[in-house]
Amino acid sequence: MKAIQVSEFLALIRKRLGLIVLVTVISSLTSAYITMFHITPIYSNSCTLLVNEQSNSTDSALRFDDILLYEKLLGTYKDILKSNRILKPVTQWYGHGLTPEELASLTQITTNVNSQVITISVRFHDYKAATDLTNYIALTFKDNLQDIMSVDNVQILDEAELRDNPSPVSPNFILNMAASVFLGLSTSVAFIWLSYVMDSRIKSEDDLKDLLSYPLLGSVPSYPKSTRNQTMHR
Repeated sequence: MKAIQVSEFLALIRKRLGLIVLVTVISSLTSAYITMFHITPIYSNSCTLLVNEQSNSTDSALRFDDILLYEKLLGTYKDILKSNRILKPVTQWYGHGLTPEELASLTQITTNVNSQVITISVRFHDYKAATDLTNYIALTFKDNLQDIMSVDNVQILDEAELRDNPSPVSPNFILNMAASVFLGLSTSVAFIWLSYVMDSRIKSEDDLKDLLSYPLLGSVPSYPKSTRNQTMHR
């Protein structure tokens, strides 16, 4: 395998720039075609729940305990929201053939620090279905919370609403294009580098010096064929 200097490598890149551009363009066009026509877009919609505090304690020590209890309560609500008790009736009413386990994998429950709001998000290939499933989960949770926890401190803050011309959350067209450009560039440059270092042909005096590790005593010049013929006829 031949060693290559930085200057030689840059000269090689300039020489094969057309190949690099061609491979990068093909990679980008292929990625764009697959992203637009062969990857199913995934949509997402969200609704929010407001968890009300029920404690009226004014004592600071009790207040701190109430805060800790409230944080645990939010974590419990997040688990209940993705439980079969909530998701099974949702899939039976409006599940699009989903099982509770599948719906749980498509559902994300999030809370923010120092906030009483729970956000429910559902990702699905059908935007309207994602919207309906999100609202059904929230409604089912609110209706069943009294039986499950013996409390009624949750209300729906904002329902998931249908928007005109929603943008899919996946695939990310810009990210895919950037990745395809990087892949095209790296692949073409790697191919050029490998083709150079794996080429064992002797093309110059420097190649011969590197191969033999001995100084050259002389060299035979190369003449065009027409020049050689004229020399032979003199």
